[in-house]
Amino acid sequence: MKLLKDKGISEEEAKNLSFQEISELISSVQVTCMRHFEHKHRSLLKFLLKEPQGIFAPYRLTDYFTRMEFQMRGSPHSHGLYWIKYAPAYVEDNEDSVAACVKFIDEFITYERAEDGKMEHLIGYQLHKHSATCKKKAKLGINCRFFFPKPPLQKTMILKPIAETEMPECERKNYQIVYNKIEEKLNEMGRSFKGNIEYDAFLEMLGLVHVDYVNAIRSTLKRTTVFLKRSTNAAFINPYNRNLLEAWEANMYSLYWKHMHVLDIVLDTL
Repeated sequence: MKLLKDKGISEEEAKNLSFQEISELISSVQVTCMRHFEHKHRSLLKFLLKEPQGIFAPYRLTDYFTRMEFQMRGSPHSHGLYWIKYAPAYVEDNEDSVAACVKFIDEFITYERAEDGKMEHLIGYQLHKHSATCKKKAKLGINCRFFFPKPPLQKTMILKPIAETEMPECERKNYQIVYNKIEEKLNEMGRSFKGNIEYDAFLEMLGLVHVDYVNAIRSTLKRTTVFLKRSTNAAFINPYNRNLLEAWEANMYSLYWKHMHVLDIVLDTL
């Protein structure tokens, strides 16, 4: 039984509370929420991450570091680094290394709009929504500092920035203009878009071929970056691990640090 404004509510009613109601409830009982968060976080580490048959099997978690932070609404979230034994490390221009990293990433991290069973509700926690904080780098010409929407891809790729020696500056700038058009199209489709436009059809819609599409993405990069396999209906979805999301039942963000055998996981309250 949950309490809201001194009134008992059911589990189902609690799940259907609005974001504003949840935020107000968390702010009103911060100590209780923090204790619940801590208990759930410790259980996650003990039973899902550290066990020999945890979510990283057949790999093994050898070490981890977590840091608790609090947002303005008062709710906690955890930033964690998790060292995985024998996880592949990225070696630039080494095809075997790149292939091993991509295989590992695809095993544990996804962006897909999986909405079967329980995931239909949980995927809502993973949808990015533009807010004022997205605009902090607007003066630099960055529409969203978290770089949403993300470009759809047929497969996971590790992409490098376009080198100055690779093509003339005017050509690189043209590709940046092309990327702006890709971004505009994805924003037009929006975060609620659930259609499944095939990759080739999406390129045809944009009037692009694969190599130019990839170069448009690369033209925006400052460093080597992982781009996960992504459908057109998942342009606003945060990266997640399905097993963790089903257990945590709140927003999470999962990344692979390609040089350190490390998974970077952020666990939110909501």
